[in-house]
Amino acid sequence: MHQHLIDCHVLTMPADNPAWAQELRADLDAEPVNQHWLPGIPGEFGAARAAGYDCGSAPFVSFADPDDRIVGGTFAALLQALDQNPGAPFAWVGEQRVSADLRPLGVPRVWTGPYDAQRHRNALQMYCHGVVLIRRALCMAALPLLRQCGMGADGVLLAHLAQPHAPLPASERPVHVPIVGRLWRQHPGGYHHAYTAAERERHQRLAGVTPQYLHIVNLEAIPS
Repeated sequence: MHQHLIDCHVLTMPADNPAWAQELRADLDAEPVNQHWLPGIPGEFGAARAAGYDCGSAPFVSFADPDDRIVGGTFAALLQALDQNPGAPFAWVGEQRVSADLRPLGVPRVWTGPYDAQRHRNALQMYCHGVVLIRRALCMAALPLLRQCGMGADGVLLAHLAQPHAPLPASERPVHVPIVGRLWRQHPGGYHHAYTAAERERHQRLAGVTPQYLHIVNLEAIPS
């Protein structure tokens, strides 16, 4: 079997919608990724995410959620971005919030301009949000930190890799590909509904964000 350059894992839970999961599987079948579907760990989201990233041996890693859709060409665009920016720890594309039946909700979340460290600090969970492609070696080194996290594990990992509080050169910053790569389904069973304010502040501390940035962001008010 041909092995791709990307290992993409999907965490599943018993309450997942099987039809939506099949839609995602079809999306990933058309992408240059090695798929790893594995059960989530109730109450241990960070540990489950770490187990997903640990699957396979490809040089790049990513994930997808079983209730979302991936737009064709997304992973090729991310690979190209990291190839063109060898110092970047990861690349990410934007997303479109959609209803359960895939109707667009609001405007696409696609950023303009280069990576913005201040925006990342101020919107820790939502700035680098969409589909993300990470260099495996960097991700593996961060798995112990990831295992300490709950529902906000993804934001902590990306902040740890990006170091938005550090004065890094532009060549070592993440890269944003300004396209919609993910259709993010909004529904009552979405995992993000379980994310509490207390957990958010704990994760911001784990990510090394200084206290002046510890505030809750209104997701609809984040500027593009």
